[in-house]
Amino acid sequence: MDISSTKGSGAPLTDNEKLMVIKQEIIDWLHAHDIAFSDELRKPELLELVRMNKEKVPFACVKIAEQYEHEVNFTLPYHCELQPIEVVWSVVKGEVARSSPHPNLLSVRNTLLNAFKEKISSKVIVGLWRRAIKNTKEYFESDENIQFTDDEFDAYSSFDDDHVI
Repeated sequence: MDISSTKGSGAPLTDNEKLMVIKQEIIDWLHAHDIAFSDELRKPELLELVRMNKEKVPFACVKIAEQYEHEVNFTLPYHCELQPIEVVWSVVKGEVARSSPHPNLLSVRNTLLNAFKEKISSKVIVGLWRRAIKNTKEYFESDENIQFTDDEFDAYSSFDDDHVI
């Protein structure tokens, strides 16, 4: 059933009717996949069932890695010790917060761009990346199930001129 469909009279569906159509589509999907559920479940609970039972499609990088008998391990999202971009954003947002009040979004944009130019050099990015690799190595070393050779990490950690914010 199309959410944008109209009633038999040609009048558009109300928001409540659209929500009912969406819920019915979720129910139909669950039935089509032979997933048992209670009729008393609400839409969020039904969506959670779909999420739990939906086929996981691997990222292309995982498929490529598997072709070469490698394994991809994902780090925690938004983790400042493992995701260098989090430190970059922290610095840039700090610059925006410390600057004078902004009369409009263009002013905020210009302050962001200037902060990137003035505070985030390639040397800083390399330093942050090396720090993230070092932290990742420490996390992996604390996990006895993961085996890495030091060569995989040493190629990135042999520089003395790391420049970190």
